[in-house]
Amino acid sequence: MRSESEMNIIQIAREAKLDQLWGDDPLSDWSVELTRFATLVADAEREACAQVCERLATWDTALAIVCADAIRARGEE
Repeated sequence: MRSESEMNIIQIAREAKLDQLWGDDPLSDWSVELTRFATLVADAEREACAQVCERLATWDTALAIVCADAIRARGEE
C-alpha cells in the first residue's frame, strides 16, 4: 500500500503526463524512483527557501532563524 505522499507524487506525475511515457501500467515500476526524485526536489527547494530566510537575518536575526528552521523541519514531517 502506498503512502499519501507517494499517491500525491503519482498524481502530480500523471498531471504532468509522465504516465504517457511508461505505457499501460505507467508508474508501477517507477514509483520508488519517482518518489525519491520528488523528495530530492522538495529537499532542495526547502533548503533554498531556508537560505533566503537566513539572508534576511540582517533585519531580524531571530525571525530569520525561526523561519529557516521551520522550512527545514517540513522535510521531517
